[in-house]
Amino acid sequence: MTAMQVSKEDARMQRAIDELSDLLRRRYPGAEFFVAPAPDDAAIVHLYARVDDDDADTVLDVVMDRMLALQFDEGLPIYVIPDLDRWRLAAPARAGECVIGSQNRGEH
Repeated sequence: MTAMQVSKEDARMQRAIDELSDLLRRRYPGAEFFVAPAPDDAAIVHLYARVDDDDADTVLDVVMDRMLALQFDEGLPIYVIPDLDRWRLAAPARAGECVIGSQNRGEH
């Protein structure tokens, strides 16, 4: 894989992260996000969504169709994980992780 291909894939993944985050923000304006590689496979991206809702299924209903299209139609290994009060954005990010909040959107 060339450097050009890697950066093209990174740009596609960033657009997917932004798109899924935007969908959730429309429903949950105060949503905060935490992006990290899957613990067992660094090629898989987990987009943790912290929202004001205690039902993970309701949260996933907002993004499920688009997330599946990104996975199956576009080949992007991205998963939205509703993280209903199990993590805190105030904790320092570890290497390879990215915090996206309503105030610092787009900064990595």
